[in-house]
Amino acid sequence: MKVFIKTLGCPKNLIDSEVITGYILKGKNSITKDSSEADVIILNTCAFIQDAVRESVEEILYLSNLRGRLIVTGCLPQRFKKASRGCDFIVGLGRYDFWERLGRGNLPESCLLVSSNNYIFNDTNRVLLTPAHYAYLRIAEGCSNRCSYCIIPYIRGPYRSKKIKDIVTEAEYLRDAGVKEFILIAQDTTNYGIDIYGEYKLPEILQRLSTVDGVDWIRLLYAHPAHLTDDMIDIIRESKKIVKYIDLPIQHISNSILKSMRRKVTRERIEEIVKNLRTIPGMHIRSEVMVGYPGEGEKEFAELIDFLLSVKFDSLGLFKFSLEKEAPVHRDGTSSDLLSIEEIEERYDIIMEIARQLSYEHNCSLVGRTLRIIVDGLGEGRTQWQSPEIDGVVFFEGDARIGEFTNIKITNAEDFDLFGVTTDSFLHTRTSPS
Repeated sequence: MKVFIKTLGCPKNLIDSEVITGYILKGKNSITKDSSEADVIILNTCAFIQDAVRESVEEILYLSNLRGRLIVTGCLPQRFKKASRGCDFIVGLGRYDFWERLGRGNLPESCLLVSSNNYIFNDTNRVLLTPAHYAYLRIAEGCSNRCSYCIIPYIRGPYRSKKIKDIVTEAEYLRDAGVKEFILIAQDTTNYGIDIYGEYKLPEILQRLSTVDGVDWIRLLYAHPAHLTDDMIDIIRESKKIVKYIDLPIQHISNSILKSMRRKVTRERIEEIVKNLRTIPGMHIRSEVMVGYPGEGEKEFAELIDFLLSVKFDSLGLFKFSLEKEAPVHRDGTSSDLLSIEEIEERYDIIMEIARQLSYEHNCSLVGRTLRIIVDGLGEGRTQWQSPEIDGVVFFEGDARIGEFTNIKITNAEDFDLFGVTTDSFLHTRTSPS
């Protein structure tokens, strides 16, 4: 069979697609990038918020018109647990039995296969869909934080950590496959180990991964501030392999909003964490905030703006509140204090402009410096302060091999991207006669 796979949503979905690809390629099958020539089309969906649901449904409508048999998997069927129009098969999360049978060319009679949301996840059977030099490393699945606005526990189940030895084994396998950058992910990476070891084990896993020879960069995403300890920060400070970058989603800064969100952290603790992180030379702090949460009045919004302007995160992601019926905020009545769509859009635009300004200021501070980057494509790479897909990139002139590290002289900056030349090219330009 020729199989086409499209992935929507976050890196956790991408890993699921890599596992599916592994099963597909165990049989006499091939992966095609052309959906129109595929015998089987697999759409891995996101359903975290209504915008993601709409995108998934639109893709289903488009792909259902192609000749291949359509299999819809991921968060959409896991959330709604019902068949979708135009689909041949609906497959929830963790149904490795289905993908194994598909790889052998066998399809079940049932068209709706949804698992329990506490399935044991398994990432060992992966074929990377990222460039060969970097890979996402999932250290846990699900979430038990129960934030008021979030339906991840409903879709992906409670928090389930992967054993340390299994993570190290997977890391060594990825290293042997040519991976030079590990990007650690989970719904909450800082909570790693609490469920199976009874204590936070992120410092230990970071230390163990730092000993894997041949890997240059280790990047940490989704570091929930409620579980980020000083020990974890010290590991980032001391390790030469852990890049000086952290993704710290605060969501808001008003204590009343944080409490209503069930974030289990206060403004004071967030400020303490940021202050500690800032003592690390070259530290880049990325954060995410939400606008339009029920109860966010003018006072709370102004507090958020003042905080962002004073703390000046190096990069900032932004989300609009989306009311989901499975979320606690819908069930406990807090959602009665909803903002209008127009108010949310206006606040989104204001914070988006702040995010643009913060990124531009950070980028301008790098002009004139020579930075080490990893080359992702022809004339394109990333510094240690840029995570794939969510941050900007470095566009450069000069020769450099994909998957290798090179030094770039930064010559110009835009809102989110940097521009430069390889140091060899820069020196050649400087020394060449006019």
